[in-house]
Amino acid sequence: MPNLKRWVSVQHGQLLPSLTELVVFDCPLLMEFPSLPSTLVKLKISETGFTVLPDIHTPSSRFASSLACLHIDQCPNLTSLDQGLLSQKLLGLEELTIADCPELSHLPVEGFRSLTALKCINIYDCPKLAPSQQHSLLPCTLEDLRISSCSNLIEPLLREINEISLTNLVITDCTSLHNFPVKLPATLQKLEIFHCCNLSTLPLGLEEASCLAAMTILNCPLIPCLPGQGLPQSLKELYIKECPMLTESCQENGGEDWPKIAHVPTIEIDDSTTPSWSIRKRLL
Repeated sequence: MPNLKRWVSVQHGQLLPSLTELVVFDCPLLMEFPSLPSTLVKLKISETGFTVLPDIHTPSSRFASSLACLHIDQCPNLTSLDQGLLSQKLLGLEELTIADCPELSHLPVEGFRSLTALKCINIYDCPKLAPSQQHSLLPCTLEDLRISSCSNLIEPLLREINEISLTNLVITDCTSLHNFPVKLPATLQKLEIFHCCNLSTLPLGLEEASCLAAMTILNCPLIPCLPGQGLPQSLKELYIKECPMLTESCQENGGEDWPKIAHVPTIEIDDSTTPSWSIRKRLL
């Protein structure tokens, strides 16, 4: 509905009170929307004109939102998350994706820490998004964090990762990232770093990430070598591509870092047979 500007409900101020899944798509002029029902489990908002997100209708504190999965993308007018549904108590939300919102600059007031069931956060291509206050951003329940092209947000988030039981971390296109501000959590199982052109070192204490099973480093040309103490014995898969200095140091014949990775069962270094789309697929 590309010409829709307003959707006003006449049913007690909320939309379809028994609805469980909703996709609002291809409504670039849409700026006004009725309150969403608390029964909603999955919500996708894409290509709308929203400047703020709609809210969820909760008639009293006894009625908690059922929302478990929220996906927001390609909303060019969206500027803030501190109003609308992400400012509410979404105690059942497990997965959150925010992508391609170029004007989005404000997180919810409490970050994401009030989302106490949240397991997965994906934030892609929101270059202006930054924390507005100095406080914790991530909930302790988080397991999977994926950040792409969010240079103002990456370091504040990374400062908190060793305080939670994170298992998967993916970082892409974060040009402001020069080094990791803290050690990786011991619970981390998979680490992927793509196209971070100013990253000059891998995380310190990498050998202490005792659950790490797979690591991919793609197009990080300033990383000269592996950390001095090497990689954890738990590592089963190592992929290095388009990192010329790191590639040289990890060569089997004479590479300075080869003894640090010789124990890894699967190693691929600058394998030209790996298509670029397969790397992107891991991110998405």
